[in-house]
Amino acid sequence: MKTIIFFFFSFLVFITSIYAQQAYLFVYVPYEESGKMMDDSISFLSDEGILTQNLLITNGTYSCFYNFYDNSIKYKQDSAKPIDLTPVMVKEYDSAGQHYGQMKLRHPALVKQVDTSCVVYKNLHEQKLYFEYSSRIAYGVNKKFFSDTLFPMKWTLIPQEKKFGNLLCKKATTFFRNREITVWYCPDIPIFDGPWKLGGLPGLIVCWIDPYSPSLLLKSMQRIDFPETIRKRIASFQAEKIPDYIAFKKTIEKSVNQLRIQLQQVHQNCVDCQTSTGKTKASLHIRIPYENIVYDFEL
Repeated sequence: MKTIIFFFFSFLVFITSIYAQQAYLFVYVPYEESGKMMDDSISFLSDEGILTQNLLITNGTYSCFYNFYDNSIKYKQDSAKPIDLTPVMVKEYDSAGQHYGQMKLRHPALVKQVDTSCVVYKNLHEQKLYFEYSSRIAYGVNKKFFSDTLFPMKWTLIPQEKKFGNLLCKKATTFFRNREITVWYCPDIPIFDGPWKLGGLPGLIVCWIDPYSPSLLLKSMQRIDFPETIRKRIASFQAEKIPDYIAFKKTIEKSVNQLRIQLQQVHQNCVDCQTSTGKTKASLHIRIPYENIVYDFEL
């Protein structure tokens, strides 16, 4: 298998390969985050000690994107630090006739997490998309696939160009999942796909800039044989009754409500949750990564 770092690959070779039904593995890394590539050429280790893989495998018709997350190194580093779960008051303020207190844990424990956080399958021929998140992303929801609309975002093409290595890219923006997303796509790579659920532009998405999800930058690509397991997995989805995006949101809401009830009980029994005027009101703010679903509750 020959690795072709995107800074040096030939557009002519790429086009020839696409028509020969070659598949490609596109490796993305966190955008503007310091760290290094590992020896396997697909893993990125941040200076903070978090290992990630962000891979897009596609043959132009079927694709699979996944994000792997491993904080074992950071966990080992932080395990030597003292853990103090006692909440402390950071700030008190009045609003709308109520007295509020903002609290945080003195030294919270880091939870070790090694998991595939996000998986997205796309069938561009049948216009289908299937996705799954781990509990790290979806707040306790057991891993389960849901379906979604393929490329519903409405792109605005911006007359700006920027080079990433030797790739000349064009800018596009969209308002999708409650936030503004900016991408840079390369018309010289005739694949209308990208990381996560993004795609539908006249070229591969090379850079994804997002205020509420992990922004990514294309690092390299490999020409590979398309894994038959991806095609079979997508075919299995079409044979099953996969719940839709509305069902996903209902599942998330149920899980968040269960968490809210648990935290309400903890807050009611919290001796240290006191202000100068008595027990403070507390609020719960949750934002689901990728989907940017936000919940705000008073405890």
